Amino acid sequence: MRPVNIVSCTLSMGTGNGISRMDEALARSVDRGRFRYTCCFTDIFRPDTVCDRDWCVAVPAAGRFERLCALFRDADIVQFNGGFDPVACEAAEATGVPTLIEVMHQCDRGQRSPSIDVTVCVSEAVRSVQPFPERTVVIHNGVDTELFHPAAPRSREGIVFLEVAQRGKAVHFHLDQLAEPLLALDPRIELMLAGSGQTGPEAYQGRVRFLGLRRDMPDLYAKAHFLVLASRQDAFGLACAEAMACGCLPIVSADGGMAEIVAHGRTGWLFDPRDRQGFLDLVRRAVAGESADGLETMRRQARAAILERHSLGRCIDRYESLYLECAAGNGLREAPAAEPWPRRSAEGLIGETIMAAQARLDLEAIVAPWLDTLDLPLSPLREPDDAYWRVCRAMLLSLFAEIARAGYQPLADALSTRLERLFPLQS
Repeated sequence: MRPVNIVSCTLSMGTGNGISRMDEALARSVDRGRFRYTCCFTDIFRPDTVCDRDWCVAVPAAGRFERLCALFRDADIVQFNGGFDPVACEAAEATGVPTLIEVMHQCDRGQRSPSIDVTVCVSEAVRSVQPFPERTVVIHNGVDTELFHPAAPRSREGIVFLEVAQRGKAVHFHLDQLAEPLLALDPRIELMLAGSGQTGPEAYQGRVRFLGLRRDMPDLYAKAHFLVLASRQDAFGLACAEAMACGCLPIVSADGGMAEIVAHGRTGWLFDPRDRQGFLDLVRRAVAGESADGLETMRRQARAAILERHSLGRCIDRYESLYLECAAGNGLREAPAAEPWPRRSAEGLIGETIMAAQARLDLEAIVAPWLDTLDLPLSPLREPDDAYWRVCRAMLLSLFAEIARAGYQPLADALSTRLERLFPLQS
């Protein structure tokens, strides 16, 4: 069998979040003898991001549907990161891609397009909220255990509690918000916060430090004694697994995927995020264990658990097996898809418009696909009452009002009429 041609769609590349790190790790690691793998990204917040690797392609927000169709025309498998990328789904359908794979990195509903063949869930917590669990497979994210590994013995003079999270991420609390009760537990405790947006001056005589976005995470994990993550329903918790591989013991919230990584009391600790006192009691227990030099066994067990269940090699093997299974079941292309690649659905049109608006393109670029498809009989939304589409509708109405204020009332009226036909509200 010839190599399976895979095109993966993502929204950003580079450091800063676990999804980007997993996308890059997968693209770098798949067996090039069996798979041809291309990762295309549309970074609406950093449109000038450049990828200098042969497997990476930047796809601007303007004209995204046509650009994706050109990439998908000879793809055997298209993979995209859910919740939902309606433009990728429509482009895959328009070009007759044999297999469409959704990867869910959020504890949220996926499976919004009937074209999706299988939904990859990064944890059982994610699978539990999917409407069609029989069309899912769980593949945990993986850690490069050669990169993330224990280093020199940790300092005995200070006890470092590290938080790794984007400042805008949904969390029950950040470490600095509990600085006073935490620092009062032991004079050796230091708090460090790393991640996008984790910036600011030192506080509490240097015992609270904001490190910002870092590229030396293996070193930070290897020096820190404990990782604290109070994420709200974290789908997996890649930082938790990376820390454990480095012997940094996790103290993490139990309401998401991290509960599938951490064995409470054996490889770290899980806490009920509603119980602040219970969390502080766990910190006190961890500090006491550190003081008694009694946590080295737990650190070895934490790394062993990652090696056994969450290594990058295991993760890549699972994805490769899935690709081969899909190729065998759904077949490979016999020839590239021929143009034209017509739009078919309201979902793709609305999705591209929202992305273009978020990328702050000019009005002409934003409404271009609407003008190109005014006379096409696109199928209306399948789920107009879904909360996702309700938000999109509000954004579009605001956009059309802006067009009217700019002096183009007839155009705004035409677009609004088109929206009403494609987005029929339930009575």
